[in-house]
Amino acid sequence: FSWSAILFPKMWYPYLTGWILIFQISISGGCSYCYLKKFVSKEYALIGSIMYAFSGYQLINFVFGDFQNTVAVFPLLLCGVENIIGDEKHTGYKWALHHTVLTAAVALSAFFNYYLFTQEVLFIVIYYLCRMGRKLFREWRRFVDCLIQGIIGVMISCILFYPAFIYAMQNPRVEQLLPVDQWVDLSRRYFLMLFRSFMFPAEPMTGYSCIVADNWSSWSAYIPAVGIGITICFMLEKEKSWLRRMLYFLLPVVIIPGCNSLMSFGADSNYHRWYFMLVLIAVLATVMRLERRPQYLGRVYFVITVLMCAVSLGMVWWDRQRYKMI
Repeated sequence: FSWSAILFPKMWYPYLTGWILIFQISISGGCSYCYLKKFVSKEYALIGSIMYAFSGYQLINFVFGDFQNTVAVFPLLLCGVENIIGDEKHTGYKWALHHTVLTAAVALSAFFNYYLFTQEVLFIVIYYLCRMGRKLFREWRRFVDCLIQGIIGVMISCILFYPAFIYAMQNPRVEQLLPVDQWVDLSRRYFLMLFRSFMFPAEPMTGYSCIVADNWSSWSAYIPAVGIGITICFMLEKEKSWLRRMLYFLLPVVIIPGCNSLMSFGADSNYHRWYFMLVLIAVLATVMRLERRPQYLGRVYFVITVLMCAVSLGMVWWDRQRYKMI
């Protein structure tokens, strides 16, 4: 999105940044709407698209402008996978048009940001496995179709993806893995940060109001207005679904640093750059439950509110040294 500013004189850039941001958020909302409406009505898909476009991940990553490109088009990757999984009625040119959504989404994602794209590939594999379930081997042709579309998309993006990949592989950090003693973190600070990233709105990475002074790992998955509460409601239900299965699969990835590091292929820094993908899945669970609201939502939110107050009051102390504050 920043490249669009090249069309204008450089002195105009300070006045263009706001419009570029509006453009990016609009595309994020539009693409997520296309994905969400495959599962819920248009009204709730619109609500979900706003939640995704203004999520905590979006707001906390303004400092990394190039992340916004990938976040905006990521829902199209899931749209492409859904088109292939559920395609039973299209033939001829409509079939080709329906299936090339995945190719275009892969090409754009790999072209925009090679680092986030590698994490998206891993996430899409998890998504496909959870989505297909027992039909995985019976519908093996769909997997081959997704694979072929993905390879074509990567080949299209290679004009920029390949040199970026070669350059990145020369970085010594590629060979540095997360130390074994950091695979599990039971510290109070870690769980407070984890709690905060889902329960409270995002803040600038350069200046947190509590727990730590600053943090550069994109640690926010806050869903506007509702937080993670309705997603928890969805997970607690006994009804079996692929989405519930996926949320439970991602739970240890969220909680355990070693598993979280695997989303970055074992990188030495415990970054949370993949949280925008988790946000979209959590938003889907949220709007699905909002569309068919159970009676116990109020009780669950009461429990969450009490829990937030208890944690906030019971675990807080202040250290005079700013960089050790909680």
